[in-house]
Order: sequence, then structure tokens, then C-alpha cells
Amino acid sequence: MHNLLDKYKTFIQYFLSIVIIIILAVVSIAYAKKQHIFLVRNIEIKGQNEVSELEILGRCNIQRGMNIFETDFVTNTHLLREHPYIWNARINTVLPDKIQIEISERQAKALLNLENIYALDKFATLLPPPSNSSKLPVITGIESTEHMQLSKKVIHPLIRDGLQMINIMNKRHPMVRKQITELHWEKQENSWIIILNASRKPLIYFGNTNLDDRLNILENYLAASLREAKNINKLAYIDLRFDGQVIER
Repeated sequence: MHNLLDKYKTFIQYFLSIVIIIILAVVSIAYAKKQHIFLVRNIEIKGQNEVSELEILGRCNIQRGMNIFETDFVTNTHLLREHPYIWNARINTVLPDKIQIEISERQAKALLNLENIYALDKFATLLPPPSNSSKLPVITGIESTEHMQLSKKVIHPLIRDGLQMINIMNKRHPMVRKQITELHWEKQENSWIIILNASRKPLIYFGNTNLDDRLNILENYLAASLREAKNINKLAYIDLRFDGQVIER
């Protein structure tokens, strides 16, 4: 009986302690709200490059002066992810008055010239053209009946093949990639044509198979031309479609 009373007293003490803590917490929060301690005064945004801070704040319901506990993390994260260039967003509170927004952006790897100009990331996600696109290669010559929707992946096989070539160049043939301005699909030839500069000379006929092997050949050819100070801009075309040969004209 004595042990039972001791356990009962211990339980009552524990229960009262919890109740007191809850009451103190509620009173503290109520006091802090009344004193405006938990009003948002600082919004820190990091990780963005293509998307401006103004766009980010315009897309989510976060503003200075609001109560920090009224921040809807789920809804605001979803609103931010609807932007084509934002593939992930994290929102954190730093009590008493700071909100942190961390952005992870998609990176444009190529432009796509259809009826309008678009951009593509390495996963073929359709994007608006970036603010600085001067160094991006342009995929041209493709007639697409596919409905183009920003933030969605493009499924057209030729567009994906062209992007795959650019991804391979970025990863394994950066010297070739830096020299390319356009990747054109020539329907009559059933071949990709690589264009190095604005003069469009020489046109480099590339075919549509064994892409990595042909990029190796092209890289070696361009490196040799540079060593030998050979002006390839005088050539009309270079053809790489025939069993590892380089045909000049």
C-alpha cells in the first residue's frame, strides 16, 4: 500500500510539472506575441542565381512584419517549386525573427529554337531562356508537334538526342563544347550538323550514331588543327560519317 501511494505521488508530481511547463510555454508565447518579439524582421535568401529575390518573395506568402509562427512551409515550398528554374526549395525559421529560404536551381545547358526560344537543363526539362545565354549551344532544325510546357521534360527523341550530345561534350569533350555554337538537325541528310561559329564554316556532318566515338575523332581533329595552325574556316564542310574518316572539302 505504501509503495502504491509513493507511485501515485510521483505521478501527480510529474503530471503537475508537465502542466506547469505547458502553461509557462503558452504564457511566454502569448507575451512574446504581444511584445512583437516573433515578427519577421529578416528574410535570408541563398542559392539563387537565375531567379531574383524579388521573384522568390513574390511567389511565396512570406513578408517582413508577419508572425513567424504563421509561416506555411508546405504551401510556400510548393509555390516556389512551381517556378521553372527552381527544382527544390527549403524554408526554415530561426527564432525569434528570421526566415531562411534556400533555393536549388536548374542549370540551362542548351537553347532550343522552335517557334519560340527555350532552354533545356541536362535532364531535358524545358525552361525559359536564361538571362545570360551567349555561351549556350542552340539546337535547331527540329519540327516538333509536342506541346511545350515549362518545367516539364521534353520527350521528343531528336531533341533528347541533341541534348545527349551536348551532355557528353560537357562531361568528356569540353574543348569541343566550347567551340560549338549550334547543333542543327538536317532532315534530308538524316544527320546532325555541328556549327562552330557565326560564319557557319565549316559545317561538320556528324551523323546520328556512335556519337561519343565521333566526338573523340572531332576533338582530336580540332586539337591537331590548332597545333598545326590550320585554318579550317576555309573549308566548306567536314564529314565524320564514314568509319572514323575525316573528309574535308
